[in-house]
Amino acid sequence: AHESVGGQPTVAFNIEVEKILEAVGYKNVYKASTTEEIKDCLEKMKDKKACLVIYTKEGSRDDLGRPTKTPIENKEAIMAELQKN
Repeated sequence: AHESVGGQPTVAFNIEVEKILEAVGYKNVYKASTTEEIKDCLEKMKDKKACLVIYTKEGSRDDLGRPTKTPIENKEAIMAELQKN
């Protein structure tokens, strides 16, 4: 669902993301849905051509605000965080 605009459903549930990633050349495709699984996958991904698919559940806080950063700022923030490890 696209939570930031009201939770409308998307086609994502009908797409086999892992198979697409494997088809374009990722030899290591990991998936996670909990914080612990994400940490474990990130550790396994070090020094590999790998991809991580994170599954989340629908729903959001009632007080969820609009994004305050651009997609590029978000990308740079996660890249900086990953560089720390």
